[in-house]
Amino acid sequence: PGNKCDSIYLLAALILLSEGVDVPIEIDKSIEGRERIFLKREITPNNDIVFINLPLRLESIMPDGTKEKVYQKETEEIVLFFKKLCREPFLSEVKKREEPDSKEVFYSGDFLDSPKFLIQSYIFEYIDSIEQYRKFILAVQVFLMDFGLYPGITEEQKEHINRVGDHCFIGNNPHGTIKNTYA
Repeated sequence: PGNKCDSIYLLAALILLSEGVDVPIEIDKSIEGRERIFLKREITPNNDIVFINLPLRLESIMPDGTKEKVYQKETEEIVLFFKKLCREPFLSEVKKREEPDSKEVFYSGDFLDSPKFLIQSYIFEYIDSIEQYRKFILAVQVFLMDFGLYPGITEEQKEHINRVGDHCFIGNNPHGTIKNTYA
């Protein structure tokens, strides 16, 4: 939906939410007909970095052939679902649905019902070029670095962001000791 760059950042935000990173993404419904998804970071009172600014009303062709702006309720629900999951993970059975770490767990297939697998599947369905994939990886890296610098972030949150970064990306690993599931 909407701007391709903003959409890539939205996918990056969703993957980080599925990893338990509290991404400050919001749904703005303050102006009817101009609802949007946004994620911004205030640098100073008059200076923001806007990562995502996507309209939630997109032009669609109706059954009678006319064009009409249609509210993207499903997009809103996906964002709200992942935000809630991140903030209240014990409302779901997420722990039983972690990534498999053995053949037995893999063969159980429980991970197929996990939010992580859902968003990973969606991302790789949506991204259709190497260039988009590079932009997605860069967006995830930018978010991880930026969120780790937020004022007021706790040491525990910072450690979690670092663990997610280590999980998602391979550093210089001459001994082959780091396992990576995304990159």
